[in-house]
Amino acid sequence: MSDGDDDEALPQVLQVAWESALLAVRVAIVLLALTFGAWFYSRVTSKRCKCPTRLEGKTALVTGGSAGIGYETAKALATRGARVIFTCRNMEVGQKALASMIEASGGGDIVLKQLDLSSLGSVRRLAYDILDSEPRLDLLVNNAGRMAPPRRTLTDDDLETTIQSNHLGHALLTGLLLDLLKRSAPSRIVVVSSILHGWARLDLDDPFLEHHYSDSRAYCLSKLYNVYFARELADKLRGERVTVNALHPGLVKSRFFRERPTTLFGKFLRYVVVPLLGKSPMEGAQTSIHLCLAPELAHTTGRYFKECREVRPAEHALNPVLQRQAWEITEQALNVRLCD
Repeated sequence: MSDGDDDEALPQVLQVAWESALLAVRVAIVLLALTFGAWFYSRVTSKRCKCPTRLEGKTALVTGGSAGIGYETAKALATRGARVIFTCRNMEVGQKALASMIEASGGGDIVLKQLDLSSLGSVRRLAYDILDSEPRLDLLVNNAGRMAPPRRTLTDDDLETTIQSNHLGHALLTGLLLDLLKRSAPSRIVVVSSILHGWARLDLDDPFLEHHYSDSRAYCLSKLYNVYFARELADKLRGERVTVNALHPGLVKSRFFRERPTTLFGKFLRYVVVPLLGKSPMEGAQTSIHLCLAPELAHTTGRYFKECREVRPAEHALNPVLQRQAWEITEQALNVRLCD
């Protein structure tokens, strides 16, 4: 190539570089605008429970109450006069949360119990403890949850870890406590799900992801099971004065996302979405609190809520056939009948 050709090529290279830089700037501006818009929308639409309902004489059980929205839910119920039992896996962490919660609630009647939802034995021990020690149970908030590991793992019960921790453990706990909830009626069961249930589909040939596992698929499927479970249990309890509703708490800045992610899905949530759009735990707890307190929801059951109001879940989550099949899969995995 001659010197003349080099002279002609240089402006072309600079032109391409300039156009690429302009494109990158435009993309960055669009992303920033979308992010700000999403942040502003999340702030504007975030609702706060304003129910003045008091809970003296009532007993509530909140799983996963040592931090995050579980802590804020338990604290709010205790502040309103309920006897609150909250659970956690690590009792040392739980004791610190207990002291903080008692102080924040003005000396409420609060009890800490250990629960590891990845152990069905732990679930049974808690349930039998509650049945032996508590004369009533008015509110059950199935709040505890976990993110999924990058590789499929099994619990000691030989069940997929995420689905057991987020769904099967709660299903067993609820089933074991149903008679107490019925005797305490009117009572309420609150199931913390996620809008991500809409990303999952129930594969009847692979209900626990033995063949097609990913961390995102496991988490989303566990949240879809939550919605199916709440709706089917609500149908089975018609006339019992025990309501069952599921909810999306929103994206919450909590210890739920503090573990260092190893997958692209986890990194995207941890480092991009949560810092920009996440709610505080107190904000994230508002819909759970609302479902526990709102007098207008006394007879509302089998529904799905977001920002303290009823919304429509994903269309496939409304399929009654899949709903029943998810229930049957759950009972088969647990080897129990959850509701007579």
